[in-house]
Amino acid sequence: MQKSCEPIKEGVVVIKETTTMKELQELGKKLDQEFGIKCIQIHIHKDEGHDVTLAKLIADPEKYKGYGVGDFKRNCHAHMVFDWIDHDTGKTRKLLGKKDFPRIQDLTADTLGMERGVSSDLQHLKCGPI
Repeated sequence: MQKSCEPIKEGVVVIKETTTMKELQELGKKLDQEFGIKCIQIHIHKDEGHDVTLAKLIADPEKYKGYGVGDFKRNCHAHMVFDWIDHDTGKTRKLLGKKDFPRIQDLTADTLGMERGVSSDLQHLKCGPI
């Protein structure tokens, strides 16, 4: 195996509190069918998050809508680990292109019954000299 080879890759998916392992397994199957990347592990994390403070409520009222000071805001997500090897050739699959990521987001939202975020064509700003 070449030094630069990355046979395993991991992705993190934002999920709802009600998302099930079965739904994530279905997402894994769809990603395999469309991109040839096989999901080999899924870890659901529903125990992480943070306590809501008054400063957070004031700074971002929309994000904390329905929460009060001292409430626990969960950060529900899943880690999905993928086999990135093309087993017909024995080589790692090519990196996905820019056009593939919106499709992955669409598949994820559709499969998990979530609202798709707004697509952005914004370019990241580069820092110049100070």
